Amino acid sequence: MSDIHKQLCDLLDQEDAAYRVIEHEPEGRTEMIAKIREN
Repeated sequence: MSDIHKQLCDLLDQEDAAYRVIEHEPEGRTEMIAKIREN
């Protein structure tokens, strides 16, 4: 879990927000989307 992810979860917990974390494999489309977005 990244530091940003942990910070976000900590904030949500602190504010008693309802959420769930779904673990999954990376989608693998980053390069394709970057081309579409012209990044």
